[in-house]
Amino acid sequence: MAPASLGQGRLRAALVTPFSLAAFALALLIPGASRRVRSFFWLGWPTRLPISQLWLERHGIRDLYAALYERDDLLILARPEYLPFLERDLQEHRGITVGHERVMEGETVSAFRLVRRSASR
Repeated sequence: MAPASLGQGRLRAALVTPFSLAAFALALLIPGASRRVRSFFWLGWPTRLPISQLWLERHGIRDLYAALYERDDLLILARPEYLPFLERDLQEHRGITVGHERVMEGETVSAFRLVRRSASR
């Protein structure tokens, strides 16, 4: 499957998968991703670890979950069926309504960008 248009900027990716190295390896199977993706961040409890906090700060990210819908260069690598769980969590815990758009497509996982929806939708 061909990747969608990625633009010229550097991309970062946040993995939304169970905590396994297999998920990281699968992310590299997305055509073109290994040349464009520069950093990986995990969601969930690992974001609270001091080393993760330092890594996020190094990339100018104070709140990873907010950055997912505020920044265009931060992508989520996931199976499409995982995204509704993240979208519902952002709605229930932060009052933020988001959707998603596919940026790169792979056979097992794809890269998505969260898009904040206006309150009128």
